[in-house]
Amino acid sequence: MMRKAFTLMELLIVVTIIMVLAGLLFPAFNMIRTQANTVKCMNNLRQIALAMEVYRQNHDETFPGYLNELVAEGFTAKSFLCPLDKTHGADPHMGRQPPGGPGGWGDYTRLHENGSSYCYEASGKKDATLFTANDRDYFYRDQLAADRPAIGTVGWADGKSHQQKFGNLKDPSKGTPGSPDPARYGNPFSASNVPIVRCYWHAPWANVTNAAGRTMKKVNNISFDFNTFWSTPYWELDVTPNLDP
Repeated sequence: MMRKAFTLMELLIVVTIIMVLAGLLFPAFNMIRTQANTVKCMNNLRQIALAMEVYRQNHDETFPGYLNELVAEGFTAKSFLCPLDKTHGADPHMGRQPPGGPGGWGDYTRLHENGSSYCYEASGKKDATLFTANDRDYFYRDQLAADRPAIGTVGWADGKSHQQKFGNLKDPSKGTPGSPDPARYGNPFSASNVPIVRCYWHAPWANVTNAAGRTMKKVNNISFDFNTFWSTPYWELDVTPNLDP
């Protein structure tokens, strides 16, 4: 007579095989899911860039003051959320390491928009609460202090546009402080590597420094010319490795 049921031993063997296969496949599934979420985030940044370009065409080439202003241009608000952001846009640090931690410097919570995962670093709003004296002095440090624009007359978009022209401090021991001296300052930055919107949700902020003590490349960016790219949080070091932080 033909046997129609598994023995206990056969059943245990089948269960064991299934568990082994699952153990092999789950890491692959997790990797695929992470890659899919990364692609979704990149698509979000591209959608933001597209909506931003429409906004600029309708507003005399100026950048919006806040990302949420893009909703008026037909942009879908859900694209403000990175799939890896478990807080759904509620984290005031926007996924960045707070000051004092690995890869963290400066308090940028003033740039946070509730419901957005992304750090918007090209606001067209000329507001001293968004673009502070410290920001002004960083982006305009090729100029003597007396020649730098007054607080409230420039914003992030202005500062980043200016930064493209002279690069960053390269060798503080050379040239004249506060003057556009090529011995002291680096080459101008390309619009392709100056980020305007950034996502910090793609890596945990523990043990993210390499042997040189610099933060590894874990930040997803969209640039002035709408190029998506990865960089360190301090992206200027990628372009000019010997510049002064």
